[in-house]
Amino acid sequence: MALFNLRRWLNSWFTRKQRPIRKGRKDRRMSIDILEDRTTPATFIWTGASNVDLKWTTAANWSNSLGLSIAPRTDGQDDLVFSTNAAVSKRTTSNDFSTNARFLAITFSAPGYTLNGNKIILGSAAAGTGNIIANQAATNDVINLDVELGGAAGNRQFFTVGTQGASVPLPATSPAPPASSSPRTAWAPCR
Repeated sequence: MALFNLRRWLNSWFTRKQRPIRKGRKDRRMSIDILEDRTTPATFIWTGASNVDLKWTTAANWSNSLGLSIAPRTDGQDDLVFSTNAAVSKRTTSNDFSTNARFLAITFSAPGYTLNGNKIILGSAAAGTGNIIANQAATNDVINLDVELGGAAGNRQFFTVGTQGASVPLPATSPAPPASSSPRTAWAPCR
């Protein structure tokens, strides 16, 4: 049996141990992994603040959820809200985006809006998109542009009209869907 060595034991506590140097270690280069797209839907509120026109492509007519004047994107990621932020004289709007611009939903929160202009597509393949909502105080709002519901097969898309006089007139009859309409989409002009 080995005898206890006090000196060795004390040195082990007070001397610095050196780590072995690994030989043959390759340099590693940094790399970047691409993550999934984190684009989030945004809400754009009509303000009609432009002194030039009442067109949808004019950034001054919109306010996003951060309070910035930016026009909505047409890639199907944005909700459009027509609220009390606009003066009554600024509630007749014109969609001058290209035909078939995509948006997630349209919400009316104030009375007296008229939406004119090019055809839009509401919704995407995600469930719960492509809605038109008229909140309680939204009376006499009119959609004078064609609206195609762009949801995938089996997705529910809906129009919600609140109580207490909310209204969004829809046509009594609808023309036949265009020949290019696929079975996955519903087509209905809203006037």
